[in-house]
Amino acid sequence: MTKPIRNTDILNYNSISWDSYTDGPGRRVVLFMQGCDYRCPWCHSPHTRGQSSGLLFSEAMCSSCRRCEKICTRRAHTFSGSAHNIRRSECTGCGLCVTECPQSIEGASSAALRIVPRSASIQDIYHLISPQLAYCGALTISGGEPLLQWKAVQALLSLCKSIGVETAVETTLTTDEQVVADLRDFVDLWLVGLRPLYGHNLHPNVPDPSITEHNLQLLQKENVCVRYPVMPGYTDGMASLARTADIMAQTNISKIELLPPNVNVGHYYREMGKDFILENHSANVTLDEAVQYFRGRGFQVTLIH
Repeated sequence: MTKPIRNTDILNYNSISWDSYTDGPGRRVVLFMQGCDYRCPWCHSPHTRGQSSGLLFSEAMCSSCRRCEKICTRRAHTFSGSAHNIRRSECTGCGLCVTECPQSIEGASSAALRIVPRSASIQDIYHLISPQLAYCGALTISGGEPLLQWKAVQALLSLCKSIGVETAVETTLTTDEQVVADLRDFVDLWLVGLRPLYGHNLHPNVPDPSITEHNLQLLQKENVCVRYPVMPGYTDGMASLARTADIMAQTNISKIELLPPNVNVGHYYREMGKDFILENHSANVTLDEAVQYFRGRGFQVTLIH
């Protein structure tokens, strides 16, 4: 179960998408929070998991100017010709290299060097995003798992609701029911991740759907949409599809969004200096078959690309 972070005055976030059409209806700002207790094998946002992801390095953005090598007192940056190597065991996350790098702009979501998370007060985040909110009128708080920082999230949502912003939260709902109850008045749309696993694909670090189901009972009169990742060999079995449909039927949810595997997931792992290794399972059902199954059960289905 998600265990909330105690600091309620500061938001730890990973990045901001200023013009999204895939994280709730219409155009909206998306604030991606830092921190997640789970380790889903197919995770496409590994850099949002820990309370710190350390230094992220994009080889494609690097100009090989070598300023990072000169400024780093621990010699974490080395070059062989134009090839930039990072000795991550020597990196302390001080950020001097990011400041020195001409290809890295503070706050940019794409840069040669980045350090995440970023931390800011609730008021500072609100003032940062409010000009764009005035333009698009909608905010989604995603993750990571935003309910790890639910008190801070509640405070930010309250500020946004006070100026008429439409709000959404994307979450697994694997938290104490009181957290859900306290947030309910500030959320216009709940985007709830369900991913029941069965048989040999049971995984100890994937959210428990029984906790999600329990909290969905509290939201039966709210606007809820299930987000379901269709992952070959993990969540694409008929038992998983049926369990999801049963939970939706029992909690009066009519809408589901299906998410296919992210073909670009590897670059986040590479930026962290890690390999993305996912077992190559054959698909049990195709995306089209999953769409037809949920439509056959009477649900409104959207395929998110």
